[in-house]
Amino acid sequence: MNKISIYDEILHNISSGSMASLPAEKLAQFSVALARPQAYTHFGASAFPQICDTVRTLLATRSNEETLSKIPHPTTGPSTNSANEIHNPRFKISLLRIAEGVFIAVLAIIFIWVLNHYLGLGLWH
Repeated sequence: MNKISIYDEILHNISSGSMASLPAEKLAQFSVALARPQAYTHFGASAFPQICDTVRTLLATRSNEETLSKIPHPTTGPSTNSANEIHNPRFKISLLRIAEGVFIAVLAIIFIWVLNHYLGLGLWH
């Protein structure tokens, strides 16, 4: 039997786009795997921080969603309709946290590109 490593599973879920739909339990398993020393070696210095941030952000979001889904809505009872969740302030806060994480990641990528671009031109020597 060809067993896929957890690191390959993480990469597969990221590249396929299915990482965002994983349950909190699976994201927690990925988080534990990323805490191992060999994870840094496996993913390398450039990808490791972004993968960790992605898993951490999704785990926090998913945990919040799962917790909030268990809390009865004040007027309608337990939430069974995702349209009701969109108007929930906690849902909006979760979306803002995700947007903040994406914004920080984009800024980091731009910053690294600028540094590499100018260092490559020899302007900072």
